[in-house]
Amino acid sequence: MTYSSKELLARGVAAPAVRLRKWRRERGLTRQSMATMLGVSIRTLDEYELGKRAPTDATKDKIAAFIERWQKVPAVREALENEVRRSKMRYRAAALGRCKARGFEVPDEQSDAAE
Repeated sequence: MTYSSKELLARGVAAPAVRLRKWRRERGLTRQSMATMLGVSIRTLDEYELGKRAPTDATKDKIAAFIERWQKVPAVREALENEVRRSKMRYRAAALGRCKARGFEVPDEQSDAAE
């Protein structure tokens, strides 16, 4: 079940956890990409974002450094945003391939771009 920021705060989840989740979502980062960049598992990141677990001091430093780099270095931010876009395109291409394999009619990529 997914909760909004307001619902998480109403449930007593710590504000820093909610801010981390909100920050990640606003930038279009997936849980997987953020967890990979921080060197933690997706489950661990989920637990941080839901306030079920507090990050260690070392992880807090990694989170702070990551956010600082994201804000200060446009080239890094652009590269990360491009990786997110490529990941979404790969996912879409794989999904379309599965649909075609199952015999569904799938529109051509050119007709998608024209719309």
